[in-house]
Amino acid sequence: MYFNSNKATLIKDIEENETPTCSLDFPFNYWQGEHLIMEYIVNSQGIAPSSKYYGFFYSYDEELVAFQNVNIGFVPIF
Repeated sequence: MYFNSNKATLIKDIEENETPTCSLDFPFNYWQGEHLIMEYIVNSQGIAPSSKYYGFFYSYDEELVAFQNVNIGFVPIF
């Protein structure tokens, strides 16, 4: 729902900036690796290591990636 409510701003940030940026008022991270990803943190609760994060992320080149760009393989399930 949050993504859909702010879709136009998020798409503009993605398309118009070579470096990761966020025009909205919440934290973001980018994770380097084989496929650069952008992580938007909409809400977080708790103190590390038992904290919970709520948000979404995407790969700049639209490749399937794991959370925070962890290097793991994916196996299709049909």
